[in-house]
Amino acid sequence: MSESETNRREGQRWLSGAALAILIVVALALRWRYIQEISLFVDEFVTSWAARNVLSRGLPSFPSGNLYPHGFLFTYLEVPFVLGAFNETLVRIPGLIVSLLGLLAAYWVGRRLFDRRVGLIAAAALAVDPDCIVWGGRARMYGLLQLLTLLAVFFWYRGLRDDRPRDRTLALVLVVAGVFTHAEAALLLPVLGLATLVAWGWRHLLRWSVVLPLALAAAGIGVFFLMAKFGQPGHLETLQESRPYLDVTADVLSGPRVFAPFFADLHRLPFSLLAVAGLGFVFRPRFDRQSPLTYLYVVLLAFLLPLLVLAGATWQNERYLFLLLPLLFLIGGAVLVRCLDLIPA
Repeated sequence: MSESETNRREGQRWLSGAALAILIVVALALRWRYIQEISLFVDEFVTSWAARNVLSRGLPSFPSGNLYPHGFLFTYLEVPFVLGAFNETLVRIPGLIVSLLGLLAAYWVGRRLFDRRVGLIAAAALAVDPDCIVWGGRARMYGLLQLLTLLAVFFWYRGLRDDRPRDRTLALVLVVAGVFTHAEAALLLPVLGLATLVAWGWRHLLRWSVVLPLALAAAGIGVFFLMAKFGQPGHLETLQESRPYLDVTADVLSGPRVFAPFFADLHRLPFSLLAVAGLGFVFRPRFDRQSPLTYLYVVLLAFLLPLLVLAGATWQNERYLFLLLPLLFLIGGAVLVRCLDLIPA
């Protein structure tokens, strides 16, 4: 490599690092302002209350003895911040830290899958997205769910691309951790199975190095649902009857009506349009079943479609698509950079 080429790459690395540092500062400022100006919501008090009981019982729970499985792992992050007198600012610090880590992870994943430009675009979008500011400023688990989902999706892809069982196993550990953060992450298991089928076909999908980790992850997810069922006796059954998570009898159009604003709001619409336009890159000049762009589309659409069709009253809320935001921004960033590269210099 020539000296000029080395200097150019060093300059690009320095500029990327500086841009990322600025994005971190902007993200921190926006989330800190939210923390200072918006009071806690009732669910944040519940999470903090459950976290306080970890100290005495070892598990997030309530005086009734019932377990609090919703955001199970996140409550452990809250424990150091609920010691002593209750402080509304302190209990939101874990959500803030996780949100900033999610921004860094989006940059890292974008750089690994595509290049620095895509990573910076995704990080910039996460830094200023209103939902990211909200959940990065609340004592709730959604930021952690988003981070675990992004990392699981990345390591599963790397495990497919390089045929590395270790990476695939790590991805499934992250999926199970995601389920112990929010039950919605269980949808990732069939999604990753479908992504494997697209990338490899049936023959490779049925190998023990794929099937066994998937089966163990399914068992881990089963443990969570048993814990939720018996830790809160009657709660899941009552909720499923009144406001189900998934509902096969739901109006087919109710999901699209609820979730459409998530993609159509002005601050997110450019990425949605880029994602739609970018489908052409998946099939032209030829269909590459193992490209990172194809993989991200498969994961995004395979996760989205069941929610559009089957989400019940409880999950018919835009926040249940929050974990998909980094994927949307990565796809949009990759398509934008590819379009720019087509412009003659």
